[in-house]
Amino acid sequence: MALGEEDEGVDLMSLFVEDSRSRLTTLSRATAAGDSRTVADAAHAIKGAAASIGLEEISEVCESFETDALGGRMPDPSRLNHLIRLIERL
Repeated sequence: MALGEEDEGVDLMSLFVEDSRSRLTTLSRATAAGDSRTVADAAHAIKGAAASIGLEEISEVCESFETDALGGRMPDPSRLNHLIRLIERL
């Protein structure tokens, strides 16, 4: 690992967590409101950011949310809570 790479990784992770908090709020509100388009958009954004920094489980959960929402199905609250816990652990 080159000098500075570890700091960059920490910075990227911090940015991901910070950005994801607002997107999780959007995702939760959209789920409660039955707004499948907003659920899909928020899940897509988290999915891409997570994948770009190697957070596969988070990316996969968000991909399933996105797919479900595009099909008109809202995420199950327990799965949404699981996603929140995954991100909070970072």
